Amino acid sequence: MREDRPMKTSGPTGKFHFLLFAFFVGLASCQTVPGPEDPIARVNGLEISLRDYWNLYDSMKPKDVSLQGQERLKIRNLVVQTLVRRSVVLSNAIERGIEVSDREVREGAERFKAGYPEQLFQEALFEGMVDEVEWLELVRQNLLIEKLFEIDVAEAAIPKPSLEEALQYYQDHPNEFRRAAEAVAEHIVVGDRSVAEEIHSQLSKSRRRGEFLELARRHSIGPEATEDARIRLEMGIMPEDFDEILRSHPLNQISPVVETPFGFHILRVLERRPSVNLDFNQVQAQILEKLVEERRRARLQRFEESLIRAAEIEYNRKLIETL
Repeated sequence: MREDRPMKTSGPTGKFHFLLFAFFVGLASCQTVPGPEDPIARVNGLEISLRDYWNLYDSMKPKDVSLQGQERLKIRNLVVQTLVRRSVVLSNAIERGIEVSDREVREGAERFKAGYPEQLFQEALFEGMVDEVEWLELVRQNLLIEKLFEIDVAEAAIPKPSLEEALQYYQDHPNEFRRAAEAVAEHIVVGDRSVAEEIHSQLSKSRRRGEFLELARRHSIGPEATEDARIRLEMGIMPEDFDEILRSHPLNQISPVVETPFGFHILRVLERRPSVNLDFNQVQAQILEKLVEERRRARLQRFEESLIRAAEIEYNRKLIETL
């Protein structure tokens, strides 16, 4: 009866296979693939995960562009720096015991979503690769940071700017208080030249009041069409042919069809307003508000820098270098 015997590995080939096997086992045990919850840094004990990094990276880099070399390195460093600075402030808010209620989170979320149609909001979440639960957590964190900043500003008792300081700012920044020349016009814009020519022909023949508005509501893709079909534009900001009509076409006359990157336009200029230098009394409140905001921003920057200097920050440099 034949006896089964173990295979010998004492020869050169057997030894080679055994060493190769041992090498790959050792390699596999040393090189584990980082998971989404692995930390790239810790700030005052608060972890910044790989998931946090990729979420912010994807939102900051240009869409549909694969970054390489120095460009990728710049974005990587900016993302890490942004996450660390945010975590420094957030950890301080948590340490102080600042809280945000579920109701405040819901209200904050609703304020943000009010500026977006539901479909556009969901698309933004999808592009950012986050679900609504993660997004609500970001809202909660933002509200925590806002509360911390407001507490600091209140405690700092920032002095209010005086009228003399406001007047000095007005005198030092004259260009900020010069209102550019502008025009008010009725406006129709469509995506097809033949449609624009047909509308132009109809307007040129008609003398009926309200005809322009009716055609705008029926055909125009401009947002003003749902209201009074009127636009107010500064001179010099639109393409040359469009701007020329605003500047010189006879008032209350139908313009020729003008093509721009936005479509095919028909205008009826109703009014032109020359550029004017605004008086100090007209802008005094605006200047005071601006100076208050500048002081508030400067205070918050100093506060944030002081938190960063005092923070305990640990970087997972090996992981960061792979990003």
